[in-house]
Amino acid sequence: MEEYIKGRVAIEQLGIPGFQFLSTYVQKGVQPYNHAGQPISPSDVVIKIWDIKNLIDQASTMVDDDVEAISVKARLHHANKSLAEAKGKDWTEYEMPDDETQARKLP
Repeated sequence: MEEYIKGRVAIEQLGIPGFQFLSTYVQKGVQPYNHAGQPISPSDVVIKIWDIKNLIDQASTMVDDDVEAISVKARLHHANKSLAEAKGKDWTEYEMPDDETQARKLP
């Protein structure tokens, strides 16, 4: 039986940020799994990083010309673009930006 180490534990033991763990280990073959033992894909991480469901909810309740709505919709656009780039790729195919700010592509 294989033993699994929680990502949080590995990150703490290595003393590196989570983003660096992804780019250093996961992209080189360490497959992350969720609590149910299912593989976590790059698109799963993109959805979580961007909090896409929350952005959709926010955008749907805002007035279109409101400054905050424009910002939320811009973030949603970038999130959907990042998600489209990640769909169907495994970790070795997914090109992760060098740092977390770039990864989020914040406007």
